[in-house]
Amino acid sequence: MQNTIQKAAAGKAAPTSRNVNQIINGILDGDAMRKRFDDLLGKRAPQFVSSLVTLVNATPQLQQAIYEAPMTVIQSALKAATYDLPIDPALGYAYIVPFNNSIKNPDGSYTKRMEAAFILGYKGMNQLAMRTG
Repeated sequence: MQNTIQKAAAGKAAPTSRNVNQIINGILDGDAMRKRFDDLLGKRAPQFVSSLVTLVNATPQLQQAIYEAPMTVIQSALKAATYDLPIDPALGYAYIVPFNNSIKNPDGSYTKRMEAAFILGYKGMNQLAMRTG
């Protein structure tokens, strides 16, 4: 992973926690996103959103994903909320994992971009199986 000086030299400024917090709060404070989480989780929505913000602040790669492709992190969180699974990695039910993805540009070249993906943990799979009987 490149350090801050190399990123600045390449024209990409490293995300700071303040910028990341502004981006994630701006997205999550929107009426449409708030309504979506409220519809999926009801009274547990604020707790889930708080755990998402905590997870992003604790993981530098997720901070970079918020900076480069914020909707991939939100979509992964919404998928976990749809399954009603916590995203705390210590619990092992569901994970939001950052991946360095290659994106093809219109000129045929490729650029790397940090994106997030939803990964279902084995405990989450067991939980979903028990719920369905």
